[in-house]
Amino acid sequence: MKVLLRSSEGAEWEEEIVAFSGVENETGEIRVATGSVVGTYSWTAEYRSAGKNGSGHAAVYSTVSIEYRPHAVSLAVRDAAKPVVTATVNIGAACAVGLNCGSSCLAAAVLFSL
Repeated sequence: MKVLLRSSEGAEWEEEIVAFSGVENETGEIRVATGSVVGTYSWTAEYRSAGKNGSGHAAVYSTVSIEYRPHAVSLAVRDAAKPVVTATVNIGAACAVGLNCGSSCLAAAVLFSL
């Protein structure tokens, strides 16, 4: 059996039921991602109806929403050569950059430029 998932952005996919205790069904871990625009994102899971002539169960739906809000991050630049020279020519300077989010979000996928 499978659970049908739909995102608020129109994506649709199925997840396999991996455990059934006779009372509860369970899928494996499901990962979803928000878009890059501030706003609310939601996903609806549908466990489809089963059985014929009323012998099974009706479809069951559950929706989860996540609000993506802007928040502060800190940026640290270290190991930069001193003095730093600004030029219109690429001089091949190197440094290390660290990005930290006070809200504990995953900053690994964040793109930024110096």
